[in-house]
Amino acid sequence: MNYRKEDDPERIKHIDCYWESHDMANKTLYVYPSLPEPYINLYFPISSKVNPLIKGISSNADFFKMKSKLFGVRLFLRGYYQLQIAPCSEINNNILNLNDISGSEEIELSENLLKADSFKKRILLFQNYFKLKCEQALSTKQNNIADAFQFLVKNYKNTGVIQHYAKENKLSPRTITRWFSSDLGISPKKVVRISQFHKALEGLHSEKESGFYFDCGYYDQSHFIREFKKFTGISPKKYLSIVSDLYN
Repeated sequence: MNYRKEDDPERIKHIDCYWESHDMANKTLYVYPSLPEPYINLYFPISSKVNPLIKGISSNADFFKMKSKLFGVRLFLRGYYQLQIAPCSEINNNILNLNDISGSEEIELSENLLKADSFKKRILLFQNYFKLKCEQALSTKQNNIADAFQFLVKNYKNTGVIQHYAKENKLSPRTITRWFSSDLGISPKKVVRISQFHKALEGLHSEKESGFYFDCGYYDQSHFIREFKKFTGISPKKYLSIVSDLYN
C-alpha cells in the first residue's frame, strides 16, 4: 500500500493522509476495512469505473467489498466542512455513494483520478481540487465544532477532557454536547472512545510490543480486546487475518 501524510502547512489541519491500495495477487474482489475512526474518508476507484464512496466519522465497523483498487483521502472534520457537500449528520456512521451527495466537481475529480497513472499525480489532482474548495470560508459554528472535535481527538487520554476544553473556551459541556449531537450525530464521549480505539489500532498494525494498549489508556490486554470486540464484533487476531492482504 502507498501512503503519504499531508505535510503542506496550508492543508495540514484539513487533510491527514493519502493512501492507495496495491494489486493483491489474482484477487478481483478487494475487502476494505471500515473501522471506527475520528476521520472522514473518501474512496476513489483507480482500476475500474465504479462509484466513489464516502465514509463519515464512525463508531461502527464494516468490511466493504469492491472490484477495484482504491485511492483514499483521510480528512479531518475541518477538511470535510471545507468540501461543503452534505451535513455531517447525514454521512457519519454511514458509507455512501459519493456521487449521490456531491456535485459536478467531485464527479470530475473521480474521473480524473481514474485516468491518472501514478500515486503522486492523484495526490496533486486532489490537492488542486481542495485548493478551490478552500476559497470559501467556514462559518463560525463550523470552526468552533472543528476546534472542539480536534481537541478531543488529540487529548482523548486526559480525564475530563470535555470539561477542560469547555472551561478553556468559556463554554459549558452541555453546549459542546449540543453542538456534536446536532451537527455530527455523535456525542463528545463517543468521539473520545473512538479516538482511543483508533490510536490503539495504529499500535496493532505497527506491531509494537505487546503492551502498546497501555499507552492508549486501556487497563490491560483483556480491556483492549473487549473494547475491540465491542466496536468490530471480532477479535484483533481475526481482524488482522482479514486485512493481511491489503496491508502486506
